[in-house]
Amino acid sequence: MRRVLFLLAAMLILAGTACSSSSSTTQPSDNGGPVITAGGTGGCSEANATDLTGDDPFTLTMENFRWNPDCFKVSGSSSITVVNKDPQNHTFTIPNTQVDVPLAPNKTFNGESANLSPGTYPFLCTIHPNITGTIIVV
Repeated sequence: MRRVLFLLAAMLILAGTACSSSSSTTQPSDNGGPVITAGGTGGCSEANATDLTGDDPFTLTMENFRWNPDCFKVSGSSSITVVNKDPQNHTFTIPNTQVDVPLAPNKTFNGESANLSPGTYPFLCTIHPNITGTIIVV
């Protein structure tokens, strides 16, 4: 019995740590736009963001419970390809926008531009909300 409880506790601890890649959270603001809290950009700025402004579509990959890249800048008119290389379901969600894409295991999503206004937007997997990133639209 003790062995079963120990294994169950170990699995829960591992599951909790496997789903985290950032400590940021997002909450709606009074005006409906995203608010980044608790260091939500993780140091992401236009100066250190991966430059995908010339890519149309640009590609975002989910692999090993991490976004790659997790800090990038794009043109607001670019289309997107999101690749889920994990054997688990994920989502690509930008809070307070129409962007909320389910990502089946080992599948690819191809989407049109969301025509986001210039600015900084946190994104996350709503199934694993600690898996986050930042998009800078220029």
